[in-house]
Amino acid sequence: MSMLEMLLQFLLGPLTLILETIYGASVDLIGSFGAAIIPLSLTVNFLLLPFYKRAEMIQAEERAIQKKLEIGIRHIKSAFKGDERYMMLQTYYRQNHYKPIYSLRSLLPLLLWT
Repeated sequence: MSMLEMLLQFLLGPLTLILETIYGASVDLIGSFGAAIIPLSLTVNFLLLPFYKRAEMIQAEERAIQKKLEIGIRHIKSAFKGDERYMMLQTYYRQNHYKPIYSLRSLLPLLLWT
């Protein structure tokens, strides 16, 4: 058994067992395979709630940073055109220790889950 298989077995095994148990209990309780998906969906959303909250916190931080930089960006966009605008924006971002790719940081907690 390879290291990856062991890792998947120890991480995904318990999660799979929990979800299958919840689905089976829901089917027994409700009596419908289709309607049993609803409690399973609620369980998955409940398990993902900490990841959603962390992503929301990161987005709030990002919005605050962008709001702080907004005045300078607006001024640069109104004063410069073309490549000069691009170079000035890059310099402005560098001076403020910001990279536009940081706006994707809020996806990281959700990508870790999948």
